[in-house]
Amino acid sequence: MKFIAVILAFGLVVAALTYLFMSIDNKKKNSKQKVVRNFVVRFDAAKEKYYITNQLETYDEPVTNSFGFRVMYKTKLEADFVAQKYND
Repeated sequence: MKFIAVILAFGLVVAALTYLFMSIDNKKKNSKQKVVRNFVVRFDAAKEKYYITNQLETYDEPVTNSFGFRVMYKTKLEADFVAQKYND
């Protein structure tokens, strides 16, 4: 009976480690695809503010802060300056 419990515990550990390594590998593959640096400034008419997006081949990915919200700028001058620094 103890032998079966040990085998089940070992199987769960192996499954968890496999899942962990697969997720890490998947994140590395996704991060390699997003190396394109083509930051442009967009205007949000509803909020009357500017924000920066990374213009990829198929869609625009907005630049977000650590909480997941878009970073907004009051003037286009500020947003252009930051986008220029991101592109360098």
